Amino acid sequence: MFRLEKFTPTEAAKVLRVIANTEDLQFDDRFVAELAEQELANREDSVLISIAEEFRQLENTSVTRQMLSETLQAAQTIEGPSDQSLALNEIAEAYRLLEDTKTAQQLLRQALEAAETASSSNSLASIAVTYAKLKDWGGALRALRRCQEEEKVSALTEVLTLWAEKQNPVLRELREEEE
Repeated sequence: MFRLEKFTPTEAAKVLRVIANTEDLQFDDRFVAELAEQELANREDSVLISIAEEFRQLENTSVTRQMLSETLQAAQTIEGPSDQSLALNEIAEAYRLLEDTKTAQQLLRQALEAAETASSSNSLASIAVTYAKLKDWGGALRALRRCQEEEKVSALTEVLTLWAEKQNPVLRELREEEE
């Protein structure tokens, strides 16, 4: 899931500007900056987060890639390594969905380094799951090694589920039917 709440209001406004420009929509800088400020202050129920999630589902991959490129630039400027690792992981996940494995792997390496610097167990767990979705089991294990037990159990469960689904595709079909 792509989360704009990891960005400052200014960075979130930049992401929304790219979306507006690629869709030929009018863009009011002041209004969007104020909206971003208000929305990101209330991170629990953010309209901006919903907009970003919907945008990711667009089928126009060139538009999505342009948006991700701008988002990545903003993510590189995030101050805290924990928040930066979460943002990079989410961007890597988006590239994975676009089947750009190489870019996803590069971003995951950066995310892993930032998460290790911050000793962020939550970030490491998320990164492990993204590695598993890319079928990079070694990367998943590297990320899990430094997780605290609470996050490690949940992430390891997800990683093992993905591995089992790889071994037996019928399991994946069953899970998709349940969702």
